[in-house]
Amino acid sequence: MDFRWFQPLHVKNISGKKAEKVIRRISQNHFEKNAWLIVLPFGEHNLFDIYPAYVFLQKEFPSYRADVIGLAKSRGHAVELAAELVQEVYQATGGFDTRTYYRSKMQWTNCREA
Repeated sequence: MDFRWFQPLHVKNISGKKAEKVIRRISQNHFEKNAWLIVLPFGEHNLFDIYPAYVFLQKEFPSYRADVIGLAKSRGHAVELAAELVQEVYQATGGFDTRTYYRSKMQWTNCREA
């Protein structure tokens, strides 16, 4: 699986140092139990997709690139964060095109370092 991480990454309920470690481990395809990712949708009709990080270890995902917008410790925190991000997009643009908004506004980083 290939990940691109938006900078600044939106993080909910994970401290700075711990978040850096989690990002590095996920990027290296290690198992992370308590990490949920908010990614730009793989389909055309969603605002975001929310996944537990471990699903990206499945064999079906390696051909995709996940554009990660946010990181949270639990599904509940991920849903709260996604709602905040949608509100940010709506306030800035008056619409809900999250994909265009984040692809034009944010910078990308790839985290593969050990």
